[in-house]
Amino acid sequence: MALQDDWNKATADAKKVLGSNANIPNGRMSDALKAMQDFHSVGRGFKSARDALDKSITEMQKAISKVQSALNEADKEVTAAKYHLDPKKPDDKKKIDQADVIFEKFFSQWTKLAGEHIKFLDDIEKHVDLMPVPRDSAS
Repeated sequence: MALQDDWNKATADAKKVLGSNANIPNGRMSDALKAMQDFHSVGRGFKSARDALDKSITEMQKAISKVQSALNEADKEVTAAKYHLDPKKPDDKKKIDQADVIFEKFFSQWTKLAGEHIKFLDDIEKHVDLMPVPRDSAS
């Protein structure tokens, strides 16, 4: 129910108690009703901004998920390549193992960072979705 409707009901109920000759001041209430209209006007802009933010968050989530997926695929490719060395040769195996440690650290660090970004965006999205919009501004 809107402020105007609630005000009309309250004054009608009060007149039933006070009698039809009762004079209920309406001056400052007119200011409140006008302020509520302004609030709903701002609320429509707020809703648009919230919707745009929600859309941007979704786009960011998709983009960082693609980064994370590409990193996982690159990790598999690099690890499987063995760098054109022969793992049966002791010296080559040692080099391969050292390079694997380097790349494991690299891919672990960056996939972890991507995962943190995804979690952060998920958390923001939850809060954005909970942001209230004035009732009359929701449409």
